Amino acid sequence: MTYNFRRPERGETIVFHTVGLEPKLRTYRGQDILVDNTHYIKRLVALSGEHVRLGDDRHLVINGTRLDDHTPGFEKVYGFEGPPRDSVYSGHVNNKLAIQYAGRGFADLFPDGQSEFVVRTNHYLVFGDNTMNSWDGRGWGDFPREHVVGKARFVFWPFTSRWGLIAR
Repeated sequence: MTYNFRRPERGETIVFHTVGLEPKLRTYRGQDILVDNTHYIKRLVALSGEHVRLGDDRHLVINGTRLDDHTPGFEKVYGFEGPPRDSVYSGHVNNKLAIQYAGRGFADLFPDGQSEFVVRTNHYLVFGDNTMNSWDGRGWGDFPREHVVGKARFVFWPFTSRWGLIAR
């Protein structure tokens, strides 16, 4: 219901329909994934017309402003320590860092910390919080805002420190 009265805001975790996002099989972590005709839950990181970079420090830069653990909705995402790891908040890795830490690339649209992506008009860009195990906008780009279904409110799986109400 929330988005019937206002648009989603950066930092919110949203549910969206993936229709039209590379409707073909992709290989990810050794598995073939059909990215079309399902629903995903991801964090909204950039809005229509914004210029996005994914720095080598694992922080997003939106229109020249670096997001950090004081940015609403990103407190846990950027409150990380140590190298990026699977299933923990580790910031967001670009392709250079993915290859360095995971031995494989999965962020083709963000090859390094200097590359810039511009979100198309009336589109959104979303990233998963589990940066080392998330097929997200780093690989398939932005999507039309009319594909947003709603706001995610509760994490029910897996039973980790992420379980429970979603704060924002």
